[in-house]
Amino acid sequence: MDNPKGWKVLSTVARTSKCAILNVVINDEKFVVKQYFKKPLKRECLKRQKQWGRLISEYDIIKEEYDLMKELEHERIIGVDSIVDFGINVYLVLEFGGDELAPDNLEDQTKYDLEDVMIWVNQITEGLEFIHNKKVVHGDLKPSNLLRSQDNNIKICDFGSSVREYNDNDTLSKIPKGTPAYNSPEFCEASSGASSCSLIHGKPLDMWALGATIYRLLYGKVPFYCEGTIFQLYDSIMNDDIIIPDEVLTKSGFITVLPTQLRDILEGLLERDPVKRLTIGQVRDKLQKIVL
Repeated sequence: MDNPKGWKVLSTVARTSKCAILNVVINDEKFVVKQYFKKPLKRECLKRQKQWGRLISEYDIIKEEYDLMKELEHERIIGVDSIVDFGINVYLVLEFGGDELAPDNLEDQTKYDLEDVMIWVNQITEGLEFIHNKKVVHGDLKPSNLLRSQDNNIKICDFGSSVREYNDNDTLSKIPKGTPAYNSPEFCEASSGASSCSLIHGKPLDMWALGATIYRLLYGKVPFYCEGTIFQLYDSIMNDDIIIPDEVLTKSGFITVLPTQLRDILEGLLERDPVKRLTIGQVRDKLQKIVL
């Protein structure tokens, strides 16, 4: 693979049809690099050119993500270093924040202990509150977009699906794609054609995804799972009962009971009505009352 001079690719963390995530050493310093392929970017350029009536380059599209991340400088959010336009790719160079908290692979059923999960949830909440206060919706919150350092600190990453929401009463002009298992009921309803995407508010999408993320970390599985089609999964998210087990792991490997306050948070985040769903500020206030 042809990369910019002086770059040493250590590993490929993930790969999709649009981009690859690489661990790279640049001038003896370790970075995470999002390698965007220009061919799929070109299709997005043409789409936007039709919408906006002006030329858009592949670089311009990635620059949007770069500019947004520059506005979101915070200790709980991955830092952005630079953009490199090279050959058939555009690279977004990011701070190395550690390894993903848990993989997207739903066959991985690792359960994490209550003590660690509480540390992480507090840190995620701190970062997400900052993001929401900046009038941004992350759009794809999930364990694989949370990086954990060796000293157990969390940073939120991947703002490729993020959108701006200037007013809490505004509906979104662009709906983030998210990840199916972490998508909210109102997103699923709109995707299935049962309601309009123009009626969706952004921050409640993140809050549902936060609830699904906490659930995944505690129980080793997502709240709703379906081996069928994506629309069958969405039907499950919209209609099936939400079961929150009582038993969670302790750091010593024993079983303990899920704290009542944490159950309240999970139930409030996995509330199907986005108007009634907990906000990030409400989650922060409830977390402060939990004593393990």
